Amino acid sequence: MNRPTRNTLIGAGIVLVMAFWMTFARSDEIGQNFDLACAVAASAEIATTKPGTEERNTAFTVNVFFLGRLSGRDMFTSWSAVVKGRIAELREKAKSAETYGLCMDFLRTQL
Repeated sequence: MNRPTRNTLIGAGIVLVMAFWMTFARSDEIGQNFDLACAVAASAEIATTKPGTEERNTAFTVNVFFLGRLSGRDMFTSWSAVVKGRIAELREKAKSAETYGLCMDFLRTQL
């Protein structure tokens, strides 16, 4: 194999590895953002439902599931504190029926 061909193959290999790595890193970031958004939406649902209701119990289940996913990726971050901070930032926007519905659908597929 001559030198230009070998260099081309090596360059193509490096590009493929970088593309794969960037795709993987981005999908993890998207996954973590989705999990955080779901934990925030579930926490907002907990805060706005009456104690002892089925809706509140379901919101607790959703919240624990997504906090567990976040902790599984990064066990050194206090995800509960991050979620509380996001709720404080977003205020009324933290409760999103659309986001909460997507999270519930995802949770159902995982069970």
